[in-house]
Amino acid sequence: MSKYDWKAIKAKVDILEVVLKVVPLKRSGNIYKGNCPIHNENSPSFVVYDDGYHCFGCGAHGDAIDFIVAVDGCSKAEAIERLGANDFALTGPEKRIIEDRDRSRAEERKTATAMAARRWDAAQPATEDHPYLDRKMVLPHMARIDGKSLLLPVYDRDGEIMSVQSIDRDGGKLFQWGEYLKDGDGNFVLDHNGKKMRGSGAPTKGGRLNFGICIGRTIVCEGFATGASIYEAVPDRVAVGFSKSGVKDLVRELHGNGQEVVIASDRNALPEMLALGKELGIAVFAPAEPYDDFNDMAVAMYEHDATEDEVSEAIKAILNGPPLLSADIKAKTEAPTPANDETGPVDLWAKPLPPSFPRGAFPMPIEQLAIHRGEQAGCDPSGIAMAAFVACAGALSDTIRLKMRVHEPWFERPLLWGMLIGVPSTNKTAMLKCSTARIKEIDGAMFRQNVRNLADWQEQGGTKGSEPMPALSRLRVEDITMESAQEVCKNSPHGVISIQNELNGFFGAINKHGGDKGGGLDRSFWINAYDGGQYAVNRIGRGGIAGYIIDNLSVGILGGIQPDVIKRIMSGYSDDGIIQRFIPIVLADGTDGDDRPAPDVSSEFDELIQRLNEMRIDRKNQFFMKDYVEFSEDAQQVQYRTSKFHSRLVKSFENVNATLASHFGKFNGFFGRMCITMHCIENINLGNDMPQKISLETAERVETILHKFVLPHSIAFYTGTLGMSEDIERVRAVGGYILAHKLETVTMRTIGRNVSAMKRIDRFEAAKVFEQLEAFGWLEQANKRNDAPSWKVVEGVHHKFAERALSEVERRADVRDIIAETVERIRASNQ
Repeated sequence: MSKYDWKAIKAKVDILEVVLKVVPLKRSGNIYKGNCPIHNENSPSFVVYDDGYHCFGCGAHGDAIDFIVAVDGCSKAEAIERLGANDFALTGPEKRIIEDRDRSRAEERKTATAMAARRWDAAQPATEDHPYLDRKMVLPHMARIDGKSLLLPVYDRDGEIMSVQSIDRDGGKLFQWGEYLKDGDGNFVLDHNGKKMRGSGAPTKGGRLNFGICIGRTIVCEGFATGASIYEAVPDRVAVGFSKSGVKDLVRELHGNGQEVVIASDRNALPEMLALGKELGIAVFAPAEPYDDFNDMAVAMYEHDATEDEVSEAIKAILNGPPLLSADIKAKTEAPTPANDETGPVDLWAKPLPPSFPRGAFPMPIEQLAIHRGEQAGCDPSGIAMAAFVACAGALSDTIRLKMRVHEPWFERPLLWGMLIGVPSTNKTAMLKCSTARIKEIDGAMFRQNVRNLADWQEQGGTKGSEPMPALSRLRVEDITMESAQEVCKNSPHGVISIQNELNGFFGAINKHGGDKGGGLDRSFWINAYDGGQYAVNRIGRGGIAGYIIDNLSVGILGGIQPDVIKRIMSGYSDDGIIQRFIPIVLADGTDGDDRPAPDVSSEFDELIQRLNEMRIDRKNQFFMKDYVEFSEDAQQVQYRTSKFHSRLVKSFENVNATLASHFGKFNGFFGRMCITMHCIENINLGNDMPQKISLETAERVETILHKFVLPHSIAFYTGTLGMSEDIERVRAVGGYILAHKLETVTMRTIGRNVSAMKRIDRFEAAKVFEQLEAFGWLEQANKRNDAPSWKVVEGVHHKFAERALSEVERRADVRDIIAETVERIRASNQ
């Protein structure tokens, strides 16, 4: 994990100040233009926005830190040091540009506030039948209607409108935007993506929405629906802060004014709200688990036929009961354990095991193939199931896309990378054969048809004739070199899949250039092949620069690799995220198999692959009004829920295993790609008439596979096959010393003096070891002083690992005896 708080640094740094120190800029509307200092141009194509810069000439793009790195050729750490030293403080004309910019922003915010007030005045009172209110099961209260959206006022501390928040039918929320910006010639100002830019929106900091009047305490919460549910249950005034930071600001303001304040926290904000409550000495409440907020809890009760009185009593019981303590959420906020699901300290010496095959999770054709072919071939059904699922994704056309969010233009396609990890006896080849046989047949037929089409074209004159050369599309590519894949992909807009018995050839091809430019090009190509989309191939030959455009570079990958091989590859691998894009399956040992009759599951699965390959989105389909698939309303909530969980996974593992944390960062994409694949499989009988919306059942099924099957395999691979953490031997050494000496508290000094593995490392490296022991549930920091930090050994460590403590004492005694014996021999030989 980085020692820098990137978000805080970027929030503090004004990029315009940084750039003006290097480049003269002129204002154009709401942006600033000048000559690019990165590629030394003569006509200005370099633009600075509020949050970054972009050069339309060389494509350079980034934030203030990226700019310093690009211009000065320094490291990010050096750039940050310069920013911290205030090397970019401005004086003279440059400072006046900043002051002018700030005045313009203030005027834009003032204009946006006036727009918000006009919208509020023009809006009509909302009715209870609005879809959002109906779904949240709350009354309109002060809400109004603006078009089809709900409109809420955001008031300042004096009760004046400062902004408004609109909520559409699907729950999408948006504060008052600014006006479209124009330059001095009256033309709209465009960003680097060609979209019209708006000025600053209306301010929301310090904004609130109050329910009722203050007759005692004020309950502060985050959102309108939550506030409405609380206000409908209790007589207190309820103040909505609109965001987590807004709640914190509002609580501090009201508490500072001497008002009695309590916090009704969402569960995902509970740690921060408990810390604030402890700081200010105020009570913090949260809904019953597993509900994230009080509205979620109320809706769930209503859906289970609770009456209004019962819902009100349940909310009252919480808000009038004892406040929460930090210990009440400790088990929910600490890092997940890499070794197992038990609570308490993690066994540092345990090897995590992959899960058994989850019956009932995968679609029936895949499950039957995995079970029966696994029994016959004597191989792990988990490997067959995942290989078959990746093959299904590879058979589908890339034109079938899933929109991941209601408003965000984020799409995922049915493309997956699967990696089967096992020794030769696990029979990886058999798994790949049974899951990809039909894909190879389809591709073979395509190849033969290509040969016939090409021969016909040549007979008609070829390049001298009037007909263009036929497109030679394919479904698979087995030559994994970048050049070969490019040639296949340029004629295969629906995407291809690469099937590799041994993936060490794939990683070897990428690593063959080491750290030089060629290796970087290979990596960039494969990352683009995973992400999909247009890709430009440039070649330089005797006639000059030539090349072509691949309209859709899309390559799925499925293959196997041995544990020791992938471990050796990873030890010297450039960590650019390629390995983390694979879904790893750690295979169980193979058996002799059982050569007995079984159902013809292979034919059924092959038929599924064939029909998936023929599926397309049909705009004539009565269910399809768009050219993509989307989540149903309930399924969208599953996507939001899984996204939050994946974020917690990443944060929990950043200090433990950075590579695994990066892999978890790909889980949101895995979820989308698996959902669109599952949707197509489940609706295979409808073909091109499949529904446009993914159902709740499909989303929850994928959630189960991803979290109960893929996630444990990922942990087994990254923490077992590759090693629990980058510093695991040091972590184990410190853990062993704690057990052997029955320590209750530890300091960096004590460990540094007595644990040999910790003696020759610097303070920063030592701190990483202690951070990991905290994440593994062994230590809690007692003293955070930089000069003398100390940690308390968590209660239960010595009890849980009593047997390990005895073995550590014996091992250390044996080591001392060996050392003493060796010293005695040396002395004797010198006499």
